[in-house]
Amino acid sequence: VDIMVDITVIEDEENEETEEEELPSLTRELDADAIEKLAKSAERPSVRAHLDSLVSKLRRESAALKRVEASKQKSTEEKADSKSAAVSEDETVKAASNPEPAVKALSPPSSRPAPPVVPSTAKYCPIDKFAFDAGSYNS
Repeated sequence: VDIMVDITVIEDEENEETEEEELPSLTRELDADAIEKLAKSAERPSVRAHLDSLVSKLRRESAALKRVEASKQKSTEEKADSKSAAVSEDETVKAASNPEPAVKALSPPSSRPAPPVVPSTAKYCPIDKFAFDAGSYNS
């Protein structure tokens, strides 16, 4: 007997929105806070030590991610500023320039390749003696 069951997945829309908005640095910081709270209730000192080391690791990662996020935000702001500045420069250049496009004539490429560059200090150095030891047979 084959029984088919219709399974529907119910997704929490609010939870998805908060997960997308949550920054990785904030996630690490919140994890470290939760682990610190749990570490206070740990009975064994070795468990507490492991949890404390995990908390310090998460705090370091959080600080590093905050620096990365700040630099990304700064670079996107600079790109936006440079794009707006470039657009305003283009508009002023178009308004000030004449309607004829300026085309620079290109010279045809030369048919001869450039001569090789030889340093003046390169000289032939003869080797008077050399040695080669191939080893012994079946060694």
